[in-house]
Order: sequence, then C-alpha cells, then structure tokens
Amino acid sequence: MLHSYFKVLISFVFLNGCSVKIAPIMPRKVKILAQKLEKLNPHASSFESYRLSFSIYQKTTQLNRKFKRTTTPKIHNFLVNIGLKEKGLCYDFSDALYSYLKKQNYPHFRFHFVVSNRGEYLFEHNALVISCPQKKILEGLLIDAWRDSHHLYVVEIEKDKGYRWVHRQKRCFNSISNIPLTVN
Repeated sequence: MLHSYFKVLISFVFLNGCSVKIAPIMPRKVKILAQKLEKLNPHASSFESYRLSFSIYQKTTQLNRKFKRTTTPKIHNFLVNIGLKEKGLCYDFSDALYSYLKKQNYPHFRFHFVVSNRGEYLFEHNALVISCPQKKILEGLLIDAWRDSHHLYVVEIEKDKGYRWVHRQKRCFNSISNIPLTVN
C-alpha cells in the first residue's frame, strides 16, 4: 500500500516539478502590502502598516522553513496526509500566522479566520483576513500563506472569486461558529 503512495508521489513530482524555492522577503512586496494596509485603514500610521507587512512576510518565510515546504501546496498536503511530513496544511499556516499577529501590537487592524468549502476533505481551504475596526470583514485583505507555492497571496477578499469565504470566528475542533460573508 505504501509502495503505491510512493508511485503516486513520484508521478506528482515529475509532473509538477521537483521543488519550489522559498521566496526571500522582498522589500518591494513588503512596501506594496504596507500600502494596501494603509489604504485599508487610513488611521493607521505608515510605520504600523509597514511593521505589520514585514511581520507577515517574515512569519510566512519562517513557516515555510518550519514546515519544510519544498513542493507545490497539493503535493505538500499529500505528503502530510500520508505521514511523510508533519505539518503544513493551509490551516497550519493560518493558525500560526493568526497566533503570531494577535500577540503583536497592531491597534488599527483586526485578524480573522476564514474558511471556504468547510468540511469538504479535498477542497476545504483556510486563510486569514486583516480588517480594521471600522469596516466589515468582507472589506478586508485576504492573506493566504499556503496557496501560491511559497509566495504570499494577498487580495481584497471580495475580489477572490475562486472561493466563497465564510468567517470562522474560532478555529478549533469543538466550537466552530460560522458567519457567512455573503448573502445567498
């Protein structure tokens, strides 16, 4: 049985490329995210926005190293699910990033868990949203450290058409309360 998994794994590697390099922290990308954060909340100082942006990129890079990501997200998930890697699923990234940012002092920003396709084994996806106190979560920025092979994916959540995001007020297995972000 395990032999079959390795055949599938080898096929994935050859079809999708052997490895993906962890992206270094690029000052230009940090600046772009900082500008988006300033636009999200004009009451935040440029310093606070830049510090938050740098923290997000720095922590994402650390998590990629910690979870030993060397492949595309789907292959990495496969390796985690068959026990060859310990962590690195989308919720590992969103949980760790959320926990880290909540411990910092960013008074003009709020952090939220979001989920799409909750409970669908192969399709559930978790990410983080940054909002400001005066706005709704749907007006926030989606921060996805898992989706784009070691490159931080950032988009206004309402423009992320590939997913139907739902606010996940708590990210735990016993008490999950979901509030839809859109009206059906």
